[in-house]
Amino acid sequence: MSNAFEPLPDFIQLAQHAFASQGYAPSGPVLNATAKGLARLHVPATTAQRASHVSFDEMLKRCADA
Repeated sequence: MSNAFEPLPDFIQLAQHAFASQGYAPSGPVLNATAKGLARLHVPATTAQRASHVSFDEMLKRCADA
C-alpha cells in the first residue's frame, strides 16, 4: 500500500474538531489516519459513477494504489 498521502489541513482540522467534541486528544498517527480516512470518503460523484463501468481486475489495480 502506498504511503504517499499528504494530509490536507482541512481534513486534519475536521478530525481534530471531531475528536475534541468527544473529549479525546489523539496522537499524531491516529490524527493522520483519521484525516486520511476522511480524505478517502471525499470522493466526487463522477468517480463513483465511473466505477460501475470498470472491470474487476481494473478495480483491484485501483484499490492496490490506494
